[in-house]
Amino acid sequence: FIGKVAYEDSVAGHVLHIAGFGLYRSFEAHRIGDGNVNAHGHGFGGGLTFQVVPKLLDVQVTGMTGKGIGRYGTSGLPDVTFGPDGSIHALEESMVLAGATVHATPMLDIYGYAGQEWEQRKDLGAVSTTLYGIGNPLLNNSGCFIEGGTCNGNTRRSRQDTIGAWQKIYQGSFGKAQVGFQFSHTERVLFSTDANRAPEAKQNMGFISFRYYPF
Repeated sequence: FIGKVAYEDSVAGHVLHIAGFGLYRSFEAHRIGDGNVNAHGHGFGGGLTFQVVPKLLDVQVTGMTGKGIGRYGTSGLPDVTFGPDGSIHALEESMVLAGATVHATPMLDIYGYAGQEWEQRKDLGAVSTTLYGIGNPLLNNSGCFIEGGTCNGNTRRSRQDTIGAWQKIYQGSFGKAQVGFQFSHTERVLFSTDANRAPEAKQNMGFISFRYYPF
């Protein structure tokens, strides 16, 4: 169940849009022990976009926090985890995104965004050699820094910073064509364990895009 409210107005010639929302979720697993098991999740968040300088600079920020909301983030982190008895546990997570777009010319837009998602540890212990939960400190991360080594950790945080531009190369009676350039820096950090520090990985990527919008 999702509920949302939004407000939009012009403040001294600057367009402002504000939105807030809340959600409630239900999780169920069948045939666990003598029956079914259930859990509930919830979250709330909002967003703001503001035309700081009309026709020149737009900014925006969005955020969300709650339990069992992983799939609503770009990274698609887990919604829930399971205990030794089959019980479902919704995971606590937060996410935020902020950015700005500069309309440098009528044909050129330049943008920059930074976003992050992170989950809280949910250690549900161990039975024999089977570990339960997210971020269990008994997980083996000893080979995370060795190619082909053992690395069983769970993601604690993901982050990306990106900059780019869209250059219109044609706009007329036959539609619009534009070319885009983008660079991004992405980081993924695992939960630390009793024996190992938190492993992390970083990657830089570059993209070139072409789009045509007919008529």
